[in-house]
Amino acid sequence: SATATTYTNKDGCGPCAGETKDGGCEECSTESCNKIPIKCVQGTDGKAAATDCTDVKATKCSQPKFIEYTGFSAGNYACGACAGDTKDKTCEECDGNTEDGCNKPIETDTDFKCFSFEFKTDKKKFYEKAEATCKRKKG
Repeated sequence: SATATTYTNKDGCGPCAGETKDGGCEECSTESCNKIPIKCVQGTDGKAAATDCTDVKATKCSQPKFIEYTGFSAGNYACGACAGDTKDKTCEECDGNTEDGCNKPIETDTDFKCFSFEFKTDKKKFYEKAEATCKRKKG
């Protein structure tokens, strides 16, 4: 447990080193002040660079799940685990680290035309329903 004489800075916990005294080193009195936050990509489109999470207790990063042929599910790139029961359904998560965001956007390839099909139970057969734009991962 931390005390009022505990400090935190980019070099970890302990007294502020010479050049860090005015460069972000500050006194704290909670146990979480000695933890260096993980970095996650945050926002709606995943284009931003990974930044420190404000919740220093976060250990996971999350992002919208990519579904072959459909594309990305609705959701944001964020610090923290997937909400509720969305993990592996509409959300993916990864173990965060202090260096870089593990939830970088998945690269997609060129969209292509495909068809959706409908199964007619009375005829026990699939029928072409409509042309659609399909999405795919790169590579």
